[in-house]
Amino acid sequence: MAFRNWRLGMHIQQDSIAIVALLHERSHWALRRWWRIPLPPGLVRQGMVADVSALGSRLAAWRRELPAQHQVSIAFPAVRTLQKRLPYPQFACGSGNRRRG
Repeated sequence: MAFRNWRLGMHIQQDSIAIVALLHERSHWALRRWWRIPLPPGLVRQGMVADVSALGSRLAAWRRELPAQHQVSIAFPAVRTLQKRLPYPQFACGSGNRRRG
């Protein structure tokens, strides 16, 4: 296979964006490349992006360095993510609802 899919992990910090590019080879992961993109002061405040267009322009310049085949994963802080509580089930698994044969 001539071209393989890079897996990218991105961590947006207060002062920079840290990115690693990994490629799965036979039985292990290999680091292909890493980047540290500096951010201007105040672009990220208290974990929130203040100017999305400025962040987008920084990432657009970085995007031109990537191969055509890639996959990006971004982690979001749990406190900043919309969460929905699911109701508990009406019965617990294994609570006498099984038939014995």
